[in-house]
Amino acid sequence: MTNRQRFIETLTFGRPDRVYYNFGLARGSTVEAWQKQGFTGFTYSGEYGNPPELIPLTGQDPNFFGKLPGVELGMYPKFEEQIIRVDEKGRLWRDSMGIVMLDAGENLKTKGFRTRSYISHPVTDRNSWEKIRKRFAEADEGRYPSDWSALSRRLEREDSPVFIPIDGLFWGLRNWVGFEELCMMFYDDPELIDDMMEHLTCFYIDLFSKILDHIELDGVLLNEDMCYKHAPMISPEMVCTYMLPRYKRIVGFLKGKGVPLVAVDSDGHVSHLLDIWVEAGFDASFPIEIAALNDPVEYRKKLGRKLAFVGCIDKREIRTYEMTYREVMSKVPYLLDQGGFIPGIDHAVPPDVPFASYVYMGELIKALAEGRSVVDPKGADKFMADKLSELKSFWNHQTFGPKLPKKDPAD
Repeated sequence: MTNRQRFIETLTFGRPDRVYYNFGLARGSTVEAWQKQGFTGFTYSGEYGNPPELIPLTGQDPNFFGKLPGVELGMYPKFEEQIIRVDEKGRLWRDSMGIVMLDAGENLKTKGFRTRSYISHPVTDRNSWEKIRKRFAEADEGRYPSDWSALSRRLEREDSPVFIPIDGLFWGLRNWVGFEELCMMFYDDPELIDDMMEHLTCFYIDLFSKILDHIELDGVLLNEDMCYKHAPMISPEMVCTYMLPRYKRIVGFLKGKGVPLVAVDSDGHVSHLLDIWVEAGFDASFPIEIAALNDPVEYRKKLGRKLAFVGCIDKREIRTYEMTYREVMSKVPYLLDQGGFIPGIDHAVPPDVPFASYVYMGELIKALAEGRSVVDPKGADKFMADKLSELKSFWNHQTFGPKLPKKDPAD
């Protein structure tokens, strides 16, 4: 079974030869911390990029968030990025979506975990929306590759899933309007909300109609990030009114065109939205953050095989071997047995997760998935010492290592 087939079978409650292995994205600051713990050759892949060496080193399957080279799935043309000011307060700049923000700039200490203060967004009223609307026109030939057949041949050879993320309805409007402004707009100008969401829905259907005439996709992920720690950022009633009918249209169109997997991504506490996502036709939800009081075991008991999960392992617990063992064994055996589950860190791996604990977590997951005995914490010290020695030997005999890490040009 190929990685692509295994990924689809896992998340559609099919019959994979084994569960798909992907244990969580290690961002820039995490990679820096791990290099200080002994693995000094990881390639620097930017603030948000998993180093390519991590996958073969830890026995994972390929990262599953893909791209379509030469295809622009969002705003086109984009705004020209502009640095407005850099001083002791940080970097004030405009990004490619027209958002003006203040962040740490080159002084960021935790690469991949960047906080921002948003100053302004490109949509404030109907007149400004009409200007942005023009940047979401599927007929603009500049957003497509010059040679569809070359892209198709490239994707046919692709080993990792062709699983494409796009901005969801809430996420997309939040980028245009701003979070607080968007939440207020649901009350102050619901007609404008309706117009923007309808335009984005039609844009995606028309866009993917053209894309799927040329290439096959394994899945589409709608990024939403629309929940806080206890509840969604807008009421479930608003989601049902403004988004559910449009979700059904997007999902129904993609499934009708042969896309086997359509998933939704939202941080925060998602329990109030799960039934809505099931009704919309989504196949899976990611990342099921435990710090936001999500309980994936209870969700599986409630939903059965209606929605698959990716993530679910509490990043805060992957510290000592004992904590890691307790966290994994509290949920992974049950969820693996039920199917429709890719276990991994519930979002990006923070830099206070030790590399040894991350590897131990992965070894527990693989043992459980393959029906082997797991190594409990009492025997973990020797097991992991041998395992890390094995990994270093593997590392030193690969063409990718050892080498000096590549530095971010901003450093």
